[in-house]
Amino acid sequence: MDFQEFSDYQKSLLPFGQPIVTADNLMHFEFNDDYRDSLLATAEFYLQAIEHHKVYLKIPLGLIFSSEISENAKAGVHEGRGLIVWNGGLLIKQIKLKEKEAKIKYAIEQTELADFLSQLDNPPSTLFFQSLQHFTFYHEFAHVIQLQEKGGMEIMLSPQQNEYDVNKHLLELNADEFSALLLSSHIEQYAMGMFGKVDKENLSKLLSLFLVPILTESISIYPDDLTDFNMEKGSHPHPMVRLLHTVISMIEALNQRHVKGFKLNSKEILIQTMEVASQLTKLDLMTLWKDNLKPIMAYFNIMKDSPFPEGYIDPIDKWNEEIQARQNLA
Repeated sequence: MDFQEFSDYQKSLLPFGQPIVTADNLMHFEFNDDYRDSLLATAEFYLQAIEHHKVYLKIPLGLIFSSEISENAKAGVHEGRGLIVWNGGLLIKQIKLKEKEAKIKYAIEQTELADFLSQLDNPPSTLFFQSLQHFTFYHEFAHVIQLQEKGGMEIMLSPQQNEYDVNKHLLELNADEFSALLLSSHIEQYAMGMFGKVDKENLSKLLSLFLVPILTESISIYPDDLTDFNMEKGSHPHPMVRLLHTVISMIEALNQRHVKGFKLNSKEILIQTMEVASQLTKLDLMTLWKDNLKPIMAYFNIMKDSPFPEGYIDPIDKWNEEIQARQNLA
């Protein structure tokens, strides 16, 4: 795929939504020697991902790269069509992770994951980049699943819209969980390709490495919220909550697949993740976690006892239906 092919593809999806998305909103990068190839590779990979995962959808879904400099992405459904909008500000920020190889490597060397560096076939900065892009895309993909049977038009809120609603938090955690399930499959396949097998040790360490950028990115989006554990605020859950929920979702999925082999330890993976993230952010995340465990768990109990928002589709149900269908065919 070259730039013109991707540009033509994006224009074929427009106009879209209210407020309308037009060609004026598209990100043009054909002459950007620094990021053109990376952006085209991202576009090609996730267009293939949409095709591969269309079993979860009842509507067509497209992807565009927006010229907006804000560091976020969003998803919407309009008149029976879905669209994921990935802002240029976020795309470039994610790509720039690959330029921070020395900083990321140094942070890992200060932790118990230091010995694992020599076993990797890619710089950890590349793994961070891949993890963050996968998590972003599948999170937005989940929002499209959630919205696909609602009438009219709805765009998921961006992080800048801060009004609190328990349903918004439930939908965000639900999208994180779906993203975690698909990311866990990527990590498992990566471990198999790199080590020739999947065992508790290499999978635990890979999980921790892939989780670090998810935590640090969430912190960077909500820097003022990190030390504020008033959970009933904002449209998105607290970064620590999102980390815990993502870890639990990944571990549960992987433990189910390896039920006769090994059992991953969530505490171990959380500690490894926060040790590296603490080095990168210069924050004592472990102390912050321990000192605020009570409000974190209280929040989880509220979410657990709250019904799934009416009118939305649960992508986890779609995931389970697909797994059951595959098992029936086996």
